[in-house]
Amino acid sequence: KLPFRSHSPHRFRAGQGFVCEDWYCFPQGLGMYSVGSCMNHSCAPNARVSYSDRNDEALVVVAMKPIAAEEEVCISYIDENAPRQRRQAQLLSHYLFQCSCTKCTDPGDL
Repeated sequence: KLPFRSHSPHRFRAGQGFVCEDWYCFPQGLGMYSVGSCMNHSCAPNARVSYSDRNDEALVVVAMKPIAAEEEVCISYIDENAPRQRRQAQLLSHYLFQCSCTKCTDPGDL
């Protein structure tokens, strides 16, 4: 369980003075976000993360739809709108797992 209400953005401070400035964490920097790192991937995520525009090393988590009390908070590590074959290849090469979320197991998702 996450220690906050699921319908509002929340900020988490990094353990170090570095900040990741974009979604894919290109060379802008790195951060340690203990709660943010507990979120698993889904190609049909119920939350998204972004980084504060105030340059304060904060990670913002926003629910994309209502999240039940016991429901897992999932984010997408990649572009979830890409074709399934590309998503699977990216996840395997960059994160070393094969996704089996509801979107990837849907026979209509190509």
